Amino acid sequence: MKGHSTTDWASQRRIYRAEICASIVLSDLNIIRSQVLSSIDDFNKNRTAFQAFVIQHEQEKIKKEKMEKELLKEKEKRAKKLEKELVEIDGYQAEEDEELNNEADAYQAKEDEELKN
Repeated sequence: MKGHSTTDWASQRRIYRAEICASIVLSDLNIIRSQVLSSIDDFNKNRTAFQAFVIQHEQEKIKKEKMEKELLKEKEKRAKKLEKELVEIDGYQAEEDEELNNEADAYQAKEDEELKN
């Protein structure tokens, strides 16, 4: 330790700490290596089944979205049809109202004329 400055000793201690931590991690990894490899193997085995589930779920989601779009289109068609029918009904109603108003005006005019005579 003689001949080393304090900063050299501090940086050397950091290196020692890093080496100690790395060796602890590696020794722990060696102890649980078989468990980790088993977990990875299980993950890979389950992956195909899980992947099939995910694909099926996505396909169902796409089908549902298509059905919702079709229903929305159908609702829009119905709304347009009803609106068109209402316009036609309003047109007929307006014609009937005009005819009734004309008849009422004619009747009123007739009565007024009879009263004058």
